[in-house]
Amino acid sequence: MNEIILRLTPIMHRIFEDSTIIVTPNLTAKDIEKWTSMTNAIFIAEIEKEFAFKFHFRDVMNLKNIGDLISVIEKKIA
Repeated sequence: MNEIILRLTPIMHRIFEDSTIIVTPNLTAKDIEKWTSMTNAIFIAEIEKEFAFKFHFRDVMNLKNIGDLISVIEKKIA
């Protein structure tokens, strides 16, 4: 989990234009002012590039927080 957080952090800082974001499993879109449907799509695309896989719609449809996202990433890269 920690390695994934380390890799997600610079992506989030860049996409959401906020270097003060602290990535934790409980972090949600509501916690980040610039998290919109557009930045979400960009964020997902950047994760796919970083980890070299593609999400399926069902993978991201019910994510509630970064912890859920990390769980999906862990399964994809296992």
